[in-house]
Amino acid sequence: MKQITSLQHPLVKHFVRLRKSRRYRKESGSCVVEGVKVVREVCGAVEPKVVMVTDESLFSGAILVSDAVMKKVSGSKSPEGVVAEVPVPKVDSLIDKEKVVVLDGVADPGNVGTLIRTALALGWDGIFITDNSCDPFNDKALRGAKGATFRLPLRIGNRASLEDFLQKGGFRAVVADMGGEKPKKLEGKIALMLGNEASGFSDEVCAAYETVAVPMKGNMESLNVAVAGAVLMYALGGGCE
Repeated sequence: MKQITSLQHPLVKHFVRLRKSRRYRKESGSCVVEGVKVVREVCGAVEPKVVMVTDESLFSGAILVSDAVMKKVSGSKSPEGVVAEVPVPKVDSLIDKEKVVVLDGVADPGNVGTLIRTALALGWDGIFITDNSCDPFNDKALRGAKGATFRLPLRIGNRASLEDFLQKGGFRAVVADMGGEKPKKLEGKIALMLGNEASGFSDEVCAAYETVAVPMKGNMESLNVAVAGAVLMYALGGGCE
């Protein structure tokens, strides 16, 4: 079994760049996933390019590395001892889907990962992520998604391609906004649009589409976008029926 103990090893530097650089991930066509359960699940669906472990019993055919190397390549304070470089999934047009979540300007990687995981759990068919949002293959976003990024069809594009997608796909676009109506189950093709954590959507966008909001009884201004998105996905999609 090959072993790596140097933090300056080219493969270690490659993993760190993959984890930190969106551009490098795009150029390489791959990303880094970390954690025993997630790596095994993802590698059961796609062929990994490289797997590193601190214990050879964790994954067969992997490269054995020191604890220091594992901590550096994983980016985790308490890594589980296995990390893998895997191909980024091919994009999906999503045109033929029925229920799509749109993340437009969602910046926090934890929110992006949680929303992808929630969409899969609640039976939504895909995620359209605008390129001004956090990269779904960011290491923190992947950690939050718990493997869902590789099981739910994704598409990344700019706002112009989003408008074209909504029109050509015949989607009923519904914007999450604090001034919106109480959500209810919708039939047909739905695109739930979730905006930036701080600024949401412009008045122009809200005027162009239907708006929905989570009714709140407590004296709170708003909910975290991942929490609000989960509630709205459940309500608009008819729960888990």
